Amino acid sequence: MLFRSYDELVVGNSTASVNTTAVMLVHPIGVGIGKWYHDRLLKSIADDLADDQKRRMVFLSPDLLGSYTASSPVISDSGEELKIFPLLNVTDWTEQLEHLMSEYETKSCVSNWAIVANGGCAPIALNVARLAADKSASFKKELTNVVISSPPRLSFFLEGT
Repeated sequence: MLFRSYDELVVGNSTASVNTTAVMLVHPIGVGIGKWYHDRLLKSIADDLADDQKRRMVFLSPDLLGSYTASSPVISDSGEELKIFPLLNVTDWTEQLEHLMSEYETKSCVSNWAIVANGGCAPIALNVARLAADKSASFKKELTNVVISSPPRLSFFLEGT
């Protein structure tokens, strides 16, 4: 299955000779949650790192299958849109991220990867890391960092608190 969309933020030095770390942001899974979950984080990163000329970072925030714009995924072989979801599992989401990482490497200069997962999505990040360590992942650049965090406090989501 293929994902529908992702947000991309590129910060820092724009020259191709600079090493680029690509960071895959994995949003939590739940009703109504999607790539927008990382909007405030991406804005903060853009504001803080905009003038950094020593490095280049790319942040990707995809909609995981079954969420937001990926609530109608496409079967990759036929291009047909799924009308009824199968029960999604860690492997489905791992394959989705792996596919995006592989595709992104072919169109952009990536030196290495990092993956950040929130709370219950830790198994997805760990499965991507296992594939990278086994050298069986479809993406080829090294996965150098895996960050697993708990969900932020409610005040993070509420402006002005």
